[in-house]
Formats: sequence, C-alpha cells, structure tokens
Amino acid sequence: MSARTLTFELALLSVAACSSKETPPHHPVGEMRARLEAKLDLVELVVHDPARAARLREIYVEAWQLGYDFDLARARSLQQAQGVASERTTLEAQQQPLPEGALERLMVPDLELGRATFARYTALMLEARTLLSDEEFRKLDAAR
Repeated sequence: MSARTLTFELALLSVAACSSKETPPHHPVGEMRARLEAKLDLVELVVHDPARAARLREIYVEAWQLGYDFDLARARSLQQAQGVASERTTLEAQQQPLPEGALERLMVPDLELGRATFARYTALMLEARTLLSDEEFRKLDAAR
C-alpha cells in the first residue's frame, strides 16, 4: 500500500469520525436559551394578535436573559475555583483537604440564585402558555 493511499484512507476515517450525528451533551441553560432564540424568531409569524405577540416576546427575552445571567454566574464560579486552585501552589498546600463543601460552593452558582432563576423561568413559561392557543403553542413548541 502506497503512502498516498494510506493518507487518503486516514483522511476518510477522520472525516467519518468527525461526522457523527451524536453531539456532546449541552448544559440545560444553553439549550433553554437556544430554544427561546428560535421561538423569538417565530412569534410574529405564529401569534397574529399584536398585543399577545408583544407580551410573549417580552417573556421570551426575559427568560433568555435569565439563562444568560445564570451562565455568567456559572462562569464566575468556575473562575473563582480556578483562583483558589492557583493559590494552592505548594505541594503541602495541595495535600491539605479543602473545607467541607468548599469545592461545591466554588463550582456552582449560589443555590438560592439557581432556585430564584428556576422559579422565575417557570412563572414566565406559565404566563407564556396562557397567552397561546393550543395550535400556537404546538407551532412554537416545535421550534427547537
């Protein structure tokens, strides 16, 4: 087998490996924001009453912002965890255990922030549902 043939076969295998239909799992907040973005583009096409469409748009924008703010809080938590890890530079410091629950508190946003975000998102989605007919809801729900 020539080097050219071998190179071609390796290239084909690489393309086949990269073209898998399975994607890595996404964080639920990122998925939520993507769904809301898709729905925002369709609101005026699906909901013909301007007042309901405007309120629905406000709801989707606010829900998207909740997700964005929660992602920022997650990023800040990770940044804080990296800062704590960088402070433990000596072998002795690295061998000392972290205080109970310290790692969890650093790696995730404040639990109360998570609860408040979820509660507000739920309230927004319930209000959005009251603004939609069954048919409108089905059409917007299909936008993923």
